Amino acid sequence: MGTNLILDKFAKGIKNIDKFQYRGRGWPGGVHVRYKNGEKYNISLDKYWPSFFAPYFFTPYRCLT
Repeated sequence: MGTNLILDKFAKGIKNIDKFQYRGRGWPGGVHVRYKNGEKYNISLDKYWPSFFAPYFFTPYRCLT
């Protein structure tokens, strides 16, 4: 659910993804998406984290305790 939201907002959605990677290319990384048509999106952690995850909206309950 959170991943879909990131891809809808910062890339071209979840259809036709060739490769998807979290936390690649060093720390803290980000989201790296390559579509079947060759388009690439590199979404930095500081771009998507504050919008969706910092308010703990998609954080599992066990991570909050």
